[in-house]
Amino acid sequence: QSSCDGVFTIETESVSTRLVLEIKTSRSTKYEKLRAPQPEHIEQAHVYMAALDIPFAWFLYMNKDTQNYTGTDAQRFVIPFDAVIWSRLEKRFASVTEAAHSGVLPPQEISLDCNDCPYFSACSPMNVPRSFYR
Repeated sequence: QSSCDGVFTIETESVSTRLVLEIKTSRSTKYEKLRAPQPEHIEQAHVYMAALDIPFAWFLYMNKDTQNYTGTDAQRFVIPFDAVIWSRLEKRFASVTEAAHSGVLPPQEISLDCNDCPYFSACSPMNVPRSFYR
C-alpha cells in the first residue's frame, strides 16, 4: 500500500509543468552516497506518474541523522516518465495479476522490504524468520 507524497505545478511565463513529489529518508551512511534516485524509488514514482498522468517526478531525500536534504537545486533528482520502465512494470503487474487469478504465488522477489510485506508468512522468503529482516 502506498500513496504519492505530493503533486506540484511549476509555472513560468511560458510553461506549466506538473511533478510528483516523493520524499525518502535515509541514515547518513546511505544519504552521503546518493547521487541519483534509487531504482526502486524510480519504479514507485512511475506508478504515481502513470496513474496521475504527470510527466515528471521529483525525489526529495532527507538525512534522518542531520535533517539535511537534497533540495530543489539538485536537478539530478528530477526524472521524466520513461515508457521503457513503465512497460517493464506493466509486465510485472500482469504476471502478479495472473498469479492471483490462478491462486498461485508469483516468483519471490526477496529484498529488505520483505519484512513489511503482508504476504511474508505465505511467501516465507528463504524460510528465514521475519526477525532476520529487522
